[in-house]
Amino acid sequence: MGNQWYVCDIIGERVLGHALLTSPKKAIPLLEELAHHPDKWIVRTIGVATQYAVKKGLPATYVDILLKLLVSLSNKTDFHVKKGIGWEAKTIAKFHPKLVACYSKVIESPETKQWFRTKITIGLIRHKLGAKQIQ
Repeated sequence: MGNQWYVCDIIGERVLGHALLTSPKKAIPLLEELAHHPDKWIVRTIGVATQYAVKKGLPATYVDILLKLLVSLSNKTDFHVKKGIGWEAKTIAKFHPKLVACYSKVIESPETKQWFRTKITIGLIRHKLGAKQIQ
């Protein structure tokens, strides 16, 4: 009902993101269901929730499942959905570059839209820049 990006992001982070971080086995099936919702704001929350949980330390086994879900949403064309999903694609690539490498064929395939591949590339660059700062 909020019908604004910030309403979606607040709920996505504080409710779904927290649920994903604390109860991933329960939250992931819900996010998979929400991926097919007709409301763009609901679909956007998937990226926001995932972004929150990944930054807070969600284990890689769950990030793997969520990366597959995000790739499946890379065909979306709505600006706000792409922003939410792309935000998380960058975060996964930054924090889990080896996991992204496992899906390089799928990510580089023509079925995966260019906007999604660009977000992955940005995340990988940020990972490399962060690694250089640590050294």
